[in-house]
Amino acid sequence: MKKAIDVNIGKVNFTIEDDAYIRLKSYLTD
Repeated sequence: MKKAIDVNIGKVNFTIEDDAYIRLKSYLTD
């Protein structure tokens, strides 16, 4: 089961699934 993660970037709030969050995080920390 995928879970949603609330993400805060600056003043932008959005919800993404955990696998998308992992890919985003790895992309940003590349």
